[in-house]
Amino acid sequence: MNWIRLAIVAAIGAAVVAAGLTLRAHFIGVGEANVQARWDAQTRVDLEASAQLQRQANADLLIRMKNSERNADEQARLAALRTARDAAAATERGRLLATIEALNRRELPQACDAACVAALAREAAASRELLGSCATRYQSVAAAADELRDQVIGLQADAINVCRASAASLLPDHESQ
Repeated sequence: MNWIRLAIVAAIGAAVVAAGLTLRAHFIGVGEANVQARWDAQTRVDLEASAQLQRQANADLLIRMKNSERNADEQARLAALRTARDAAAATERGRLLATIEALNRRELPQACDAACVAALAREAAASRELLGSCATRYQSVAAAADELRDQVIGLQADAINVCRASAASLLPDHESQ
């Protein structure tokens, strides 16, 4: 009978161990399922956040591109205006130089003696030539100033429209409003 008791105790022990191992495997499976569910949820949250950041970056890039195109169009318009102003100034300068040339070719009246007339003619010719060279230099300085003004206006517009759009996208939501 000892053997039968021993066999029953061994069978009960094996059943308890088997039940314990089964219970342990069940709890491990439940734990793994919980961990996997939390992992999947966090992965979805991370993917949604990443997609939102990408959409925001794309929107910011689109804004910067539109602002850059608008600035380029404005620069082209200003360049056309500057070209028109330069052409008008060149026309006026040409008329001034033609008038100076006509005055230089003009015959002086014989009201005073020859030395007086020659001196007046030289002074007048020198004055007109200086006026013409000053007009030429003034036009080139004005053209350079116009070009620099347009460049500064373009850079300011770029800083306002493009760089601020980039900076705004870097700020947290509560600071950008």
